[in-house]
Amino acid sequence: MEEIPAAIKALMQDGDHIVLGLDANEDVCSSAVQKELANIEMFEAIICHHPTKSVPGTCNTNESRKPIDGIWISPGVEILRCGCLPFDSYDGFSSDHRMVWVEIDNVSILGHYPHYYPHYSSMPSADKVRSNDPRLRDRYNQRVLEAFEDEDIQLQVETLSLLMVRFHAGEDVSALVEELHGDLKEKTIRIQEKVGSKLRIFHTGPIPWSPRLQVFRDAIEYRDRYIRIQLGVLASRQAIKHLAKKIGEYAGIYSSLSVCINRLKLAHKAYKEAKKDATKWRTGFQETFVTAKAKERGLSEEVVINK
Repeated sequence: MEEIPAAIKALMQDGDHIVLGLDANEDVCSSAVQKELANIEMFEAIICHHPTKSVPGTCNTNESRKPIDGIWISPGVEILRCGCLPFDSYDGFSSDHRMVWVEIDNVSILGHYPHYYPHYSSMPSADKVRSNDPRLRDRYNQRVLEAFEDEDIQLQVETLSLLMVRFHAGEDVSALVEELHGDLKEKTIRIQEKVGSKLRIFHTGPIPWSPRLQVFRDAIEYRDRYIRIQLGVLASRQAIKHLAKKIGEYAGIYSSLSVCINRLKLAHKAYKEAKKDATKWRTGFQETFVTAKAKERGLSEEVVINK
């Protein structure tokens, strides 16, 4: 343990600020580690920031409420917020330890707030990419990767890597690097925005929603749109093509008005019957979500449900 304080002290003497995260395997309030670090004026951030609070145990096998994980800071580092997350928190990670965290004021360690780069505002919106739904996230990633393959993104990345090798070797290829980098940026943002805009967010209303029930609703909308077209009312043909593909029916364009009306009535009747099973289908749909979430987190389904 002597080497770490010595190395930290040397860095501090050079004017560096230090933030040290450590699993000490012993009580960070009174351990030898704490004493060694205190000797070089390094103090545990969470304990010092919450002096009137009782710090919880950070390992779930510890029943004596002794924290063994901590974050130590050097003098001059300003803490804005800090604390410990619950075990297996969705905001943390799957572990037998709590996540200990600290939020630090940039001015105290950098002397300024980092410059804001306007081009970040051009990054794609992720409004529809819900990171807490593994199914939606996996669908997004799969579609983005497929689009990358269609537009040879990987080939361009490899080309850019080769250009950078030549650049570092002293060749004047900066113009080519800038051009290719700009093209890659434009393509990736366009692809991500396009995929994100077409993702379907799962909702539920007065009638419990599920993908299985949605098929009946799509059938009603498909027939209703074709009736509107035959009556001379504007309707999106692109939306009709999309619905036709979803329900696997393409005969609407060849049907008369009376046939379309009869089929719409049958679609409403089928939907009315389907609503009787809506709650059961919704439950099955939610179970798939719980199963996917539990598998991703490495937890039991019961733990996910209780969360």
